Amino acid sequence: MQSVLSGAAFETRKDRPRVITHNTKNNITHTNLEVLNTRQIFTKALCPALFAAMLFASSSVFAQVKIGTNPTTINAANNLEVEASTAGRKTSIDKTTGQVTIADGTQKFGRVFTSDGNGAGSWQAGVVFAGYATSQSVEQDNAGTIINIIPDFDPESAWNSATKEYTISEAGYYSISFSGINIFDDGYSNPVATGGFALQQSGETIQITEMTSLENRDMPVGSALVVKAAAGDKIKLISSTQFLAGPQTWTMKKAAMTISLMVKD
Repeated sequence: MQSVLSGAAFETRKDRPRVITHNTKNNITHTNLEVLNTRQIFTKALCPALFAAMLFASSSVFAQVKIGTNPTTINAANNLEVEASTAGRKTSIDKTTGQVTIADGTQKFGRVFTSDGNGAGSWQAGVVFAGYATSQSVEQDNAGTIINIIPDFDPESAWNSATKEYTISEAGYYSISFSGINIFDDGYSNPVATGGFALQQSGETIQITEMTSLENRDMPVGSALVVKAAAGDKIKLISSTQFLAGPQTWTMKKAAMTISLMVKD
C-alpha cells in the first residue's frame, strides 16, 4: 500500500514503518526514522560516558575536605581536616583507617578524651603512672627501705630509676594507690611482728599501712588516698616495720603503685 502526502510517501513494511522524504530537485531520498535512530544510538552511548566522567571528576574534587585555617592545604592521608587559627590545633580523619585525631593542645600519650559540664571536650590525664616491684629484702626496725618500683606505664617518663621516685609534672589533685605483700622471719623471741608500707611525698610520710602477723606468713596490705601535689613533688614507696629486739629478716614479696591525676589545680 502506498499513499502520497505532500511529497512524502509512507510505506508499510513487515518489520517497521518508514517515512521516506524525496527531494525531486536533487533526486535525493533519505529515511528520517533511520536518521533519528542513529541519533538515539549516539545519545544512549554518550550519556553514560558523560555521567561516568562527571562522577569521576566529582569524586576527585570532593575526596578531601578542608575547613578553617589554610583551606587549600590538607594532608594527603586525610579525608577531612578542621584546622584552628592556633598553630598545630587540628581535627582530622584518616582516609584509609578512619581514625580520628583531635589535637587541641591538651593531647598527651595515655590521656582520655572527656568533656566538662558544657560539653566542651579535652584530653585529661587519668592514670599517669603504674608500676610494680618483685622480691626485695627490706631492713628491720622501720629503716624505711625504698621499694624498687619497675615502671609499667609512664607516658611522661617521670619515674627516676636511680632515686626510685615519681616526679609530679603538673599541679593538681592525685589519687595514689599502693599494695604489697611482706613476710618476716624472727631469729630471736618475737614470733609476731607488724609491718607494711609507707608513702612519701617530697620526703614527708603521708600514709602508713601495716598489719600484724606471725612469722613466715604473708602479710598483704594496701591503701589509697587523694593528695594535693605541686609540680616537682616527689612520690615514693618505702617499707615500714616496727621496732623489735633481736634480728629479723624482712622480705617484700610483691608490690604495686598507681598514680592518677584527678583534677588540675
